[in-house]
Amino acid sequence: ESTPVEVEMCNKIQFNDLEYQICSGTAFEAEPTLTSGVAPSANTTYTWTVASVAGITGTSNATTAQTEISQTLTSTLTTATAIVYTVVGTVDGVESEPFTITVTVDPTPVVTIGGLPTGNVCPGSTWETPLTSEISVGSTPALEYLWTGATAVATDNSTANYTASNTACTAADQVSLQIKDANGCLSELATATINVADEVAPSLKAGETITQETISGITEPINTCFIDVNTVPAEVPA
Repeated sequence: ESTPVEVEMCNKIQFNDLEYQICSGTAFEAEPTLTSGVAPSANTTYTWTVASVAGITGTSNATTAQTEISQTLTSTLTTATAIVYTVVGTVDGVESEPFTITVTVDPTPVVTIGGLPTGNVCPGSTWETPLTSEISVGSTPALEYLWTGATAVATDNSTANYTASNTACTAADQVSLQIKDANGCLSELATATINVADEVAPSLKAGETITQETISGITEPINTCFIDVNTVPAEVPA
């Protein structure tokens, strides 16, 4: 006559599912926790599979045991995209139930500078309208607007005043803008070149001598590209 044997079944170890959000080009570092609320032991290892997504690079399966779950993911897409890892942990030789790690990859923001002058700007003058930030990719409104070559004027710094350099004749000013979007992702640097030129020539009558006195009454900016008032006075040809 057989004797019944009582067998105690052990439940598999269970981990919590995890979610992360990162900027394109950065790494996530998962910190798995057991459903019991206790951190896994130091000798816990992990293997995983991940489905590839077009436009996202940096994903790869781990078929050999890893002590950490971390990968750098880069997106060429224009919208946030979720990547799902299916992970199995091994704690002290005991395998866990599969759990998931979902990583949302935010795209690199894209910004351009709007409101730029269509022609030349006189040296030392301020352009009549503020420059604007045009965000085509990224979460808005941005957290930060970082202007170079222009002075932010809006409450959130999204617009800026541009004042031309005091260089006489012709020159080129550089204005740049970089933003950090609402998700904390930093854009590439947007740049623009603004032409600076002193184009207004004084109006003098034929035969009139060019001196500081003869041009002092001119209301328009003096075109120093044409006249240097520090040189010997010359006479306009008749």
